[in-house]
Amino acid sequence: MYKKAFARKLKDNKFLIHLWEDKGYSKVEWDNQAYIECDEKDAQYTGLNGEPLKKVANWRRENTKLHFHDMPPYQKFLVEKYGINDEPSTTHREIFFDIETEMGDALTEEYIKSAPKKVTSIAWYDLRINIYKFVVLNL
Repeated sequence: MYKKAFARKLKDNKFLIHLWEDKGYSKVEWDNQAYIECDEKDAQYTGLNGEPLKKVANWRRENTKLHFHDMPPYQKFLVEKYGINDEPSTTHREIFFDIETEMGDALTEEYIKSAPKKVTSIAWYDLRINIYKFVVLNL
């Protein structure tokens, strides 16, 4: 599964996609095509409301029959590559932090913004390797 994607415009509707996946890093040249409403006999795809659609390379934003033309390029690339697959990355690490401070006074918005109390400890848990660590700060 993918971890990160970035798109750099090359020219017109052509982009260089930088893609980080579980299996590594790759660069893909990708044409940002739009989907346009068409006759049922020409349809390759179906829109969200059941409209017959086909991909077109040359399109203008003003066309009211366009679909999926206004998405950021990297996001559209990911939707086309992975569809509805929401399987999480297997190489991400989940780490949880807990930061403790001295006891405060009234928890008003101004008091919280000023953060006048010292940090007393920081703890973290690494889910992948099931290890807890913490640091107690000397006051």
